[in-house]
Amino acid sequence: MRHYITIIAIALAGSFLAGAMLVTPGPARAGDYDIWGTQKTDALGALAAGARYREFTPSAEPSYQNIIMNYILMINKDLSESIAVVRVATRPEKDLLFINGKLYSVTENFGAIARDALDAQLRRLSSDYGSPVVQADPALTTYTFTTSATKVIVYAYPRPQAVDCRVYFYSASLFKMLMSE
Repeated sequence: MRHYITIIAIALAGSFLAGAMLVTPGPARAGDYDIWGTQKTDALGALAAGARYREFTPSAEPSYQNIIMNYILMINKDLSESIAVVRVATRPEKDLLFINGKLYSVTENFGAIARDALDAQLRRLSSDYGSPVVQADPALTTYTFTTSATKVIVYAYPRPQAVDCRVYFYSASLFKMLMSE
């Protein structure tokens, strides 16, 4: 059975981690991205040594899709020209979304993974964020993890053979950050 997965994590911007590595190979752990509002130059400086990346704007790549970006643009479409994406060639591939040069969101694109790998991701999320609330129907299963600092929502779409997986991290103070722009 193949599943399409989208994992959305909302982390509090209030806790800044001194010396935290912003982008490392492998999936994130709780707290990895609790550095919302970081300047792009600082974020790029925190990339793992030798990390390959490219920068683009969504307007230059109209096929680019990002749920968090779309949500931000629904709130304030005038920010569209202020958005830059830095795509880091790691496994999973990571997209850092900046607005006016400040980090607003990180997306981890796992692509097609085995069901066992999805189960491992759910176990990892459970260990970091607690037990999920699960809602299932034939076309979609959602897993919602909640802590005082972070909310994670997993969308699983049944397909044969594998799981396509994407993880979104963004500040729980998103509205406050947007108000300052």
